[in-house]
Amino acid sequence: MKKMPDLKSHGFFSKPGIAAVMLINVSLGTVNAAPLDDVSPPPPTDPSAYSNPPTDFKAALDAVKAMPPANQGSVALPNGVFGTRTTPTTDNVLPPSLQTSFKIPTNGKPSPLFGAQPYTQQLLLFEEFGTEKLDPTLPPPPLTFPVPIVGPAPTQDPNNIARSGPSAAALEAFMRQPGLYPFPSQYSNVLDRNPWKAQIEAFLNRHPVGSPAEGRPPGKGWSHQRWNEFYPQVAFKTTQAGAKLNGGMRDRRQMHNYAVGEFGPGGLYNQTSDAPVIAGTTKGIDTRFHPNFPIQNHKALWTFDGTFPPKLLMVRYGQPVLMRHYNALPIDPSANMGFGLHTLSTHEHNGHSPAESDGFSNAFFFPGQYYDYRWPIQLAGYDTINTSAQDPRAAFPCAPGETLFVNDATPGLKTCNNGSIKIRGDWRETMSTHWFHDHMLDFTAQNVYKGNAVMMNYYSALDRGNEALEDGVNLRLPSGSALPWGNRDYDVNLMLADKAWDANGQLWFNPFNTDGFLGDQLLVNWQYQPRLNVRARSYRFRILNGSVSRYFRIALVREVVGTGGEYPGPAGSGLSYTRVPFHLIANDGNLMEHAVPFDGSMDLDADGDLQNHNAILPTMGIAERYDIIV
Repeated sequence: MKKMPDLKSHGFFSKPGIAAVMLINVSLGTVNAAPLDDVSPPPPTDPSAYSNPPTDFKAALDAVKAMPPANQGSVALPNGVFGTRTTPTTDNVLPPSLQTSFKIPTNGKPSPLFGAQPYTQQLLLFEEFGTEKLDPTLPPPPLTFPVPIVGPAPTQDPNNIARSGPSAAALEAFMRQPGLYPFPSQYSNVLDRNPWKAQIEAFLNRHPVGSPAEGRPPGKGWSHQRWNEFYPQVAFKTTQAGAKLNGGMRDRRQMHNYAVGEFGPGGLYNQTSDAPVIAGTTKGIDTRFHPNFPIQNHKALWTFDGTFPPKLLMVRYGQPVLMRHYNALPIDPSANMGFGLHTLSTHEHNGHSPAESDGFSNAFFFPGQYYDYRWPIQLAGYDTINTSAQDPRAAFPCAPGETLFVNDATPGLKTCNNGSIKIRGDWRETMSTHWFHDHMLDFTAQNVYKGNAVMMNYYSALDRGNEALEDGVNLRLPSGSALPWGNRDYDVNLMLADKAWDANGQLWFNPFNTDGFLGDQLLVNWQYQPRLNVRARSYRFRILNGSVSRYFRIALVREVVGTGGEYPGPAGSGLSYTRVPFHLIANDGNLMEHAVPFDGSMDLDADGDLQNHNAILPTMGIAERYDIIV
């Protein structure tokens, strides 16, 4: 992949204009089998043209130091004023003068529990984004990206448009529409305007504001590399938005469709919530950490779609995907309850992504804009290993009748045969569990903490999510068998993250202490101490440390009534605990060559002690993932 050009500091919503025709590839049917992509550098007249290294390094460094902060435009205020890094802290409920000496939560106060008891709510399982074919023949939809309006709290601001967002109903209606419009293009869309232009101008008291619809920088240097070769065959859209009620818009985009396996009628997970009782849909799930807790305010919690459950992207090796990420956050950079910034840059963690779609921290986009991220989803070694796509271990898992464009010895559309289509690349580099999250310059931790984080499952010939299919390649890891691939009946995503909240139960972060923030409560999938109903069988748990500073040491135990367990329970409880052994099969997104037993049978760190990793995982760092089978 080519090197990215330097980004110049620019004002709020201003992007250099270009007078070039955008290249739009309408479908795979128009793509020749051979690569047709121009990979030469941008010409000197291009707004993204590269610059040579400076001859006078000191002068160049001095010039950089004299420039305004690279993210200055993110904190633009009315009447030509620019804020500082303290602007987003304005509304924090605990300014430095009111902070404490507590280490956990960092300089804060204990998070109230509102009478909530452990294990009194059902675990929310991840909700799939669901992809659809990228279809250029769809007509333009009737609804455009909705503008912010005033509305009732906690989902909107009742008095100030710049501190509010679109209504939940308007966002839901827009997101339900099929397809993407404007249609994605190789070059950034600088021709269409930001639909929030009028509201932004009113807030800034500046006319006009030159804000394009797409936040991707212009020019060839930021165009999608090898666009024809890795043309996105599927796509989806999502919105970063303040907390709101889930309207069930993704129900029919779930692969299981609440119809088969444990997600079907009578299955363990057809009921999505138990407080209130909701089945066969996510409609009605709100943004509480526990039923006893208050609903989160739209300025405190910023999630994908603005809703719970947390979201999951399911991709297959060999099939490029495009995510259109809309920004529906408040225009006012201080409308955030004192932490987080309303500009975004999305990073697919551990992904083999081209630079323009990798979440470069200074390639951020503003409220009202979208950014098209195109992820090739190819095996490493694509250009040099197994280029004729002959190895069955390097393959796209599929259902009968599906097709996939493969650039092999005879490039073209291939049809699913015996559950897979062979692809290029090194099968030894097969990945499994990823996540993507915000990468905003200077505000990554705050934005991730605030809700900008989802998980991503890679499916492959080795790890297809079907435990029944035996083809000599599929590892048949715990998952289910109702679907050709991507079963999640016994394959569970778990996002662990420490959090804190204020006296009103609203999410709180301390932006004033830059040594790292530690919360005093641990949430799983954004829930306070939930429970998961399971069958008496093996499960796969995909565990993500979604914290921003905290490390974990995770152990598995089962509760024993009486004192017969290895470890005593709380005093007077009459309970004890016994270890539950497991196997580690993947780490940081990569499938391991061999499963590693954590059952006391091996001295895993060669210190002579077989028990120090019996049912106990190694220390888990920030953003690290462990896949285990229990």
